[in-house]
This record gives sequence, structure tokens and C-alpha cells, in this order.
Amino acid sequence: MLPLTDRRLLRDIIIILVIKLIAIMVIWQLFVDDHRVAVDDAKATSAVLGPPPMPPVIPMREPRDDQ
Repeated sequence: MLPLTDRRLLRDIIIILVIKLIAIMVIWQLFVDDHRVAVDDAKATSAVLGPPPMPPVIPMREPRDDQ
């Protein structure tokens, strides 16, 4: 059996977690749930992965006269 202080601590932690969960659900409902956003695949990909890499630049060598 848990001592009285441990049971009170456990009860307080559970109450706080339930309050936080309710707060998160309310915030979700108010700010996120009703907003539908069209997502462009190319923009989402570039936002996550960054811009496509640039091809390597290979310097052109000038022909030599002595060959």
C-alpha cells in the first residue's frame, strides 16, 4: 500500500495530466481543426527537404597550343 503522501502526489499528477490533455484538445478545436489548407506536393517537399541540389560545376579547360 502506498503511503498517503505518495497517493496524493499520484492523484495530483493525474489531475494535472488530465487538465493538460483537455487544454490541448480545446486549443486544437479552436485553432487547428476547422482550418483546411491545400498542400502543394512540390512546396511541401522543398519545405521539408530543402531546395534541390545544384548540379556540380565542372570548369572548362582551354585547349593548349603545344599539343
